[in-house]
Amino acid sequence: MGFTFSFAWTPCIGPALSSILLLANSSQNLWMSNYLMVIYALGLTIPFLLIGIFTDSILNWLSNHKSIMNYTVKLGAIILIFFGVSMVSGKMNFISNYMTQSSNNAMIKDKNEDKKEDGGENKDEKNSEQEKALLQQLGSYELKDQHDKIIKLEDYKGKVVFLNFWATWCPPCRGELPNIQKLYEKYRSDKHVAILTIVYPGGQEKGKSDLKEFISDNALTVPVLFDDGFIYSTFGIGSMPTTFMLDKEGKPYGYIEGALTMEMMENMILKTLNAN
Repeated sequence: MGFTFSFAWTPCIGPALSSILLLANSSQNLWMSNYLMVIYALGLTIPFLLIGIFTDSILNWLSNHKSIMNYTVKLGAIILIFFGVSMVSGKMNFISNYMTQSSNNAMIKDKNEDKKEDGGENKDEKNSEQEKALLQQLGSYELKDQHDKIIKLEDYKGKVVFLNFWATWCPPCRGELPNIQKLYEKYRSDKHVAILTIVYPGGQEKGKSDLKEFISDNALTVPVLFDDGFIYSTFGIGSMPTTFMLDKEGKPYGYIEGALTMEMMENMILKTLNAN
């Protein structure tokens, strides 16, 4: 009986398991990832195991408590509607960000963690030289903003840079843009902090002219840099929104994938400032 029930649930396993795997991956922590998978496995296995072992008792109990089962179905429908609305509105990203917070105290994940030897020196000096050359190339690379002004990342040396990658077709990106605009207005005259955003015109994204219209319609004065693929490729952008923090030397300090709250943005900036 337990096997029959579990077999009938097979179509439901795919979406649920995919969601758990995404959350486990976003935790960036071995123990948290395994904890999530174990909880999922137990939650899926135990009910079917109990049904298989105590078939008669459970079926009799269910038969005598049909009203509870009716409420359970309605509650399940409400939960499904809630998560459906969260996914459509992009709020699901906040859940993913919360899981990331649980493993690293809401701070920025270290993307390029160097392998250290005794004395804290890099294990491979050749890799260090290659990284330095790449940073120089990245810093001197010229991009145009929405006003056709040429901007280079090296222009912001001496400041920590909040660098957000977004797209118009991405609901979570559009949802956090007003907060990024507020952040820019707060720090636009700051001597230690710079706020920048980057888009990649073409393909699924709008063209430059349509992007400029979108920027104007949404009253965005925060600098929006138009990339040709080089910056996206260099930073390894695989999902949006993604936000990087660059330290005062122009080196990537850390990053977070997914939509951010204003508090999270401020925490990123504060941690990068304190590290410098």
